[in-house]
Amino acid sequence: HTLIYYHGGGWVIGSAHGMDVLHPCEQHGAQVFSIAYRLAPEWRFPTGFNDCFDALKHYYNNADKYNIDKSRLSVGGASAGGNLAAAVAIAARDAKIPLASQVLLFPVTDVNFAFASSSQFYDVILTPAFMLWFRNKYVTPENYNDWRVSPLRAADLSGVAKAYILACGSDVLHDDATNYAAALDAAGVAVEMVDIPNAPHACNLPLYSEYSAEFGPLEAAAYV
Repeated sequence: HTLIYYHGGGWVIGSAHGMDVLHPCEQHGAQVFSIAYRLAPEWRFPTGFNDCFDALKHYYNNADKYNIDKSRLSVGGASAGGNLAAAVAIAARDAKIPLASQVLLFPVTDVNFAFASSSQFYDVILTPAFMLWFRNKYVTPENYNDWRVSPLRAADLSGVAKAYILACGSDVLHDDATNYAAALDAAGVAVEMVDIPNAPHACNLPLYSEYSAEFGPLEAAAYV
């Protein structure tokens, strides 16, 4: 298995060397390519998306060089990285690049942030105001409904790769995750949804080890 991974950080911060699910995937036997896409505000939408899709195309088109089995190639990401992975999965379908799966950990799926959870939850990692700050650094209002930044707004989700989606119950992005899972299911896409009650944003981090038994990082890795 090979995972093309996009780190979190609100499109503004973060690093390709972040922990996220990299170690569990490697423990499961997958090779991981973590992408250092360009960050806002210096590089605004759609630069991050373009970098991420270009990375997928590069690895797919050079599969032999990187020892990639094209039938076992997945994309994944956390938070803003999950947003990028979801959008790349749509672009991959349109480009006829077959993906084995998409692994979306507490993803952003609609930057209009009009869901109940968008204004309901506050935790040490992410607050509603901070999420809006990140969005405003990355994308301008005229692009809020573009599927490349709001994949939930895509006109057609049928035919995208099967999805593993993690939602954190007390997360600003909780409803982004659950609504995207529902939309994929309605479009006929196979979805495995894990919704952890009371968990904060980024509940996969060591800071929140009490949730690891419910989340099961290797469970996500196994979906690759």
